[in-house]
Amino acid sequence: MANKELVKAAHTGNIEVLHKMLQENPLLLAEATISSPEPILLVATKARKLNFVRELIKHDPDAPRELSNDGFRAMDVASGIGDVNSEGTSQGYVGAANCRLKGKDGRTAIHYAAAKGRVEVIHQLLESCPDSVNDVTAFGETALHLAVKNHQFDAFRALIQWAERLGFETIVNWPDHDGNTVLHLAASRKQVETIELLLGKSNAGRGTLDVNATNSKGLTPMDVLDIVIESPEDVALKEILQRFGAVVAQDVRAVTPSSTSSRQRIAAGVPTNLEPPSEPIKNWFEYFKFKPSRDSPSDARNVLLIVAALIATVTFQAGVNPPSSVLETNTKSAADTTSGNQTPLAPPPPPMFNPTITSGVATVFAITGSGATPYLFLFANSLGFTASLSIIIYLTGGFPFQRELLIAIYAMMFTYGFFC
Repeated sequence: MANKELVKAAHTGNIEVLHKMLQENPLLLAEATISSPEPILLVATKARKLNFVRELIKHDPDAPRELSNDGFRAMDVASGIGDVNSEGTSQGYVGAANCRLKGKDGRTAIHYAAAKGRVEVIHQLLESCPDSVNDVTAFGETALHLAVKNHQFDAFRALIQWAERLGFETIVNWPDHDGNTVLHLAASRKQVETIELLLGKSNAGRGTLDVNATNSKGLTPMDVLDIVIESPEDVALKEILQRFGAVVAQDVRAVTPSSTSSRQRIAAGVPTNLEPPSEPIKNWFEYFKFKPSRDSPSDARNVLLIVAALIATVTFQAGVNPPSSVLETNTKSAADTTSGNQTPLAPPPPPMFNPTITSGVATVFAITGSGATPYLFLFANSLGFTASLSIIIYLTGGFPFQRELLIAIYAMMFTYGFFC
């Protein structure tokens, strides 16, 4: 009964009831800690009864340390709703003993303030507990990560300013458990203001920001932006990154001898703008092959997607509406079967990979196409259709709306099988 009255007093902020109950039972708060399903301080904090909160902390200084069943402390809720810097409340909440207490998912008060964009709370917390800017969650996230993930630019800017003031500039390069820095997250979410702030003189200009850091998948921020690029504005954002030296992952790993020789020529006073004479190209097939040191993986992926989509389109149309020559062959074969005269089929030629020989074989089959049966046509066409769709599925892994894309692909495959 007493516990219910105390919870009601916390909801309404009735300090007189609190004093009366404490006079009757000095151990009231200790008993409430054991029996109450939720900390009394957390109840008063959610109700935003700040005077009651202040009075409760006076009688029980350890109350801010109590965790709810969901893993939240009163400090976490106060940071989220913006009550930490209220008069009187800050005396109990903020301090090295309370502001760095970890709750659910290893989050501290600064994480909740950043996620909710509570700029004033961030200032209050970092004035009282500067080291809390370095707190990381169970997922390796800093307050900067959470500000970017929740699109809280003002909170992000406040945290950057505090990090520079406290000498913690390198926090912008800290990765989360997926290896993503705040620049990776800003690029994936196309946050122009955040990227421009990170690339400003205070960070990239002084060499603090690593614009080519790679995450656990080996992707740089430029790679991430290439994946989500959709509009001319995204291209402009890519140019901003390039101006500050951002490159794709392949260019980060590639260490070419020419760069070393260029530094040596500079040291020797030899001009570096003289390009060596290029050798004549002897093998065009070798020249046009994919080279990791020269070609971008993102560009190769885009080309493969286009080619695969074209093949899927052509083979689907050919399967649903076969060429007239195949239909005529099918009719003739049916007539021969009815009359008992069956023409033996020539075995297919062995696979050839040389382009010239492959073209010659294709020409021969075009001239003597009577040997190709509708079954062979259907097999080859279906093989090309399935292979092209498989390429599209592989290359779009992790894209937005991946589930819907797979549904569309499988539906198209079912339609193809139904008509063929």
